[in-house]
Amino acid sequence: PWLPQALAIMPHAPARCWAAVLELGIFPAAIGYAAWAFVIGHMGAARGAGLLYLLPPATLVLAFVLTGEIPSPRTLIGGAIVMAGVVLTNMYGRARPA
Repeated sequence: PWLPQALAIMPHAPARCWAAVLELGIFPAAIGYAAWAFVIGHMGAARGAGLLYLLPPATLVLAFVLTGEIPSPRTLIGGAIVMAGVVLTNMYGRARPA
């Protein structure tokens, strides 16, 4: 229901709003793709894909640092389990064929 109204008022938005939209659309995507390409280039796709599971714990840390959000004990335990799983997978993953 909000899309028609948003499309109607978009041409009247100030330039700083357009700049903010472009900044939020370009920079996070560019940084994300560059980081992903770096990881794939250094670790390979199979091992690098496991690192995607680190996104929730990284978000947890950023929420604490940037907004002061205090995570619950259950959230901290879940993050620790995820990080342990990623470490174990990267250390003891499937052996490569000879």
